[in-house]
Amino acid sequence: MGYHKEIYETVHKNLEVLRRKEELKVKKKAKVFYKRFPRAKEIEKELSRTAVSVAKAVFSGSNAKEEILNLKKKSDALQKEFENLKRKINISSDFLRVRRNCYLCEDRGYLDGKMCACIKKMLKQEAYNRLNKLSPISLCSFNSLKLEYYPEISSNSNENSPRKRMEKIFSFCKKYALEFSVNSKNLFFQGATGLGKTHLSLAIAKEVLDKGLGVIYGSVETIVERLEEEKFSNSFDKDNYNSNKHIKNCDLLILDDLGVEFSNSFSNFAVYSIVDSRIMLGKPTIINTNLSFEELERRYSERLVSRIMGHYINADFWGNDIRQQKRDRNIKTTQNMIDQSQGGLISRLHSNKMQGISENN
Repeated sequence: MGYHKEIYETVHKNLEVLRRKEELKVKKKAKVFYKRFPRAKEIEKELSRTAVSVAKAVFSGSNAKEEILNLKKKSDALQKEFENLKRKINISSDFLRVRRNCYLCEDRGYLDGKMCACIKKMLKQEAYNRLNKLSPISLCSFNSLKLEYYPEISSNSNENSPRKRMEKIFSFCKKYALEFSVNSKNLFFQGATGLGKTHLSLAIAKEVLDKGLGVIYGSVETIVERLEEEKFSNSFDKDNYNSNKHIKNCDLLILDDLGVEFSNSFSNFAVYSIVDSRIMLGKPTIINTNLSFEELERRYSERLVSRIMGHYINADFWGNDIRQQKRDRNIKTTQNMIDQSQGGLISRLHSNKMQGISENN
């Protein structure tokens, strides 16, 4: 499927603005140049007429070769005169040429009917920018997830330690992202707050975007609110926006914080509809939740839980809240800096006092 329709529209609009901006710059420079050298404007017109004459000569047949040769000599002489005029004010030969960021497609985004590398790069960047508005995707990579925050010792002697478990989940997610395709499996991340569920989801999203595939990320609460607004609001532009269609058809959908949204008949139906539709379409989805299967069944329905258990790979996150650990470390580091600063101040005061006693003696 690729990127969201809005992303394509934004990038195409940006390319058009870029082209017009550069063309306008050249027009302004040309206006100043032609005002100073009216002959330059006449030369341009003559060159245009010469080009038309060459085209006519090609199709005329008789004595075409000789006529084309004469026209070429005339064109060369006009171009030489034009260059001499530019040299008079010491300007470069490409002074009146429209500058392009991409000279392959001339900032049109397409080359011989195929996407140019420049527009692919712009699409990817726009997708990153939009996802960053909802989440810190630029900070969420596989390299930035620190396994040191997960305990090495298990509270239960019969189980792996949280770190061992997270090492396995980490490796699995990394492989999943590397091998991701539109036919990849669904993932269901469960666990308490602050254990890296969103971080790993976004690390996967980053890799998927790099493949040029479309990703939609959002909390279930935000997505349900958007769907409800589109369905019931009269002011919403339903012709140009159809979130329901994009959510159900994107290459990868990430539903964050399932179970946090306000529960009502519409939200419960919307969640089930999204999950069921993407299963039926074979579209990969990642769901994050703090709730157990029992809690999900009480909140939604046995039918939804059954669909998830039957069609998702479950990963249960263990450990202690990483965000809280980072806050505690920052507080400790700050306190140490304050203590060191105070210790240094006391030491200096003591030194000054001893120096004063020595001088008095």
